[in-house]
Amino acid sequence: MYINDITKIGLNCETILYADDTTFIFSHKNLAELEKIVNENMIILTEWLLENKLVVNYKKSHFMIIGSKNSCNFKVSINNNSIIKTSEIKILGVIFDDLLKFDSHINARALKASKFLRIFSKLRYFMPLFSLNLIFKAIVLPQMTTNGCEVWGYTYQTYLKKLEVLQNRMATVLTFSISCDSSVPIFAKLKWFKLVDVITINSTKFIFKAINGMQCEVTNGLFSFLPKRRTRSDNELYLELKTGKYNI
Repeated sequence: MYINDITKIGLNCETILYADDTTFIFSHKNLAELEKIVNENMIILTEWLLENKLVVNYKKSHFMIIGSKNSCNFKVSINNNSIIKTSEIKILGVIFDDLLKFDSHINARALKASKFLRIFSKLRYFMPLFSLNLIFKAIVLPQMTTNGCEVWGYTYQTYLKKLEVLQNRMATVLTFSISCDSSVPIFAKLKWFKLVDVITINSTKFIFKAINGMQCEVTNGLFSFLPKRRTRSDNELYLELKTGKYNI
């Protein structure tokens, strides 16, 4: 209730609120100018906090620079309290790193999924396949694939390989198949999509909603069509993603 008005205090950034978490996203092509803008906005934020008798939990407050390896001297403070710089931040279940490789996020998902793999390897002797598959789709699948895959799903293939192997292994365990068997008929039997297909489907939905104004305010208008000279044999459409050089 008290924090909702923070989006109306004139901060020069994108402000994202979710439950008790607040995220500020600043962007600029020049790193020094970005530091100046951030700290100027933190002064505005400090005044608003004091007026509303609110206190920041500095131990849980962090900032991260995305897109620059030369940010060692970058400083951010709120009410004369230095904010801790970090290389990873978890937002709504997705671990963002400062290079947007998402290797830490994928490793965490793979570790959690591997624990379920051991559980299902024992449960399969006592439960029918229908029930096991239902549990998998309700609990494990969202953690492995659908949770924010529009963001982390376009990292290096070597990182995604871990989840792909786990998904294949989970399918063979549930169906008592041999590891050398083709995954295509197994996935068809379980009515699963492969990881790459899930990423493509969810990304397509996300882009469609963003273009047609069906997303939240932050993502609406995130994509725009690129003007391109058309030819008779060219039937493709091109999209441009609006980005900045440095983000915090």
